[in-house]
Amino acid sequence: AAVAAEVRGDVVGVLASSEDGGLALQLLGALEEASREAALRRGRRVLRESDERLRGTPGYDVMTYWDAVPESLKAVHAAAAVLVWTLEAPKVSAATRRSVDVALSIAHASKPSSASALLLRRRVASSAEEAAASSTPLPTRRLVLPRERFSFEAPRLLDWDLTHWPAFRWRSVADVFRGHEDRFVPVEAGDTQRLVRCGDFPPGAYLAQHRLFDQIPRLAASVAPFRGATTCAWI
Repeated sequence: AAVAAEVRGDVVGVLASSEDGGLALQLLGALEEASREAALRRGRRVLRESDERLRGTPGYDVMTYWDAVPESLKAVHAAAAVLVWTLEAPKVSAATRRSVDVALSIAHASKPSSASALLLRRRVASSAEEAAASSTPLPTRRLVLPRERFSFEAPRLLDWDLTHWPAFRWRSVADVFRGHEDRFVPVEAGDTQRLVRCGDFPPGAYLAQHRLFDQIPRLAASVAPFRGATTCAWI
């Protein structure tokens, strides 16, 4: 009921869309189901159909460039994702996790993000597994940035002590994603791009220009001085 109340506005707003109004109507039916099983079944159907529609969007494989996705599709996809995540929890399927991370990545291309995307981010961040991954205390020491303006026209050596950063202890991709192995991120390998589970990060692949710290906020604590900044990651 709480989820239905928060996402209903997004779903109703999509009804006027000729492209995605049918998905919104199906999702409204799922939100009004009295049976958890029926709501989950219908929610999964909408999530699957909106996933398929997303795959037909130009630039789908490169999650950095989600600006081309219609806002109506972003909203209904996020609403379906938060409904299915909530009904499946605590045993969320791999397919749903993948859809959730797509929805969260899409949301960062929206200004502002939909209510459904914001609710989804809160639900994921407060889940038991994310809480377990967040058991390490945050660093209290913060970097004092120099007041002088930096020029991007030439390299600059910054003589900063970063040994207090948790990220300073990372020695491998596995260290970066420890505790977040079941999340999905976009990687590039050669001329191809695809979504992969963090625990199965393929050798030779890399993650580039992705707002990883927005998608998994806990990782931002590992580079504490830059928390709150719009920061992309290259791994």
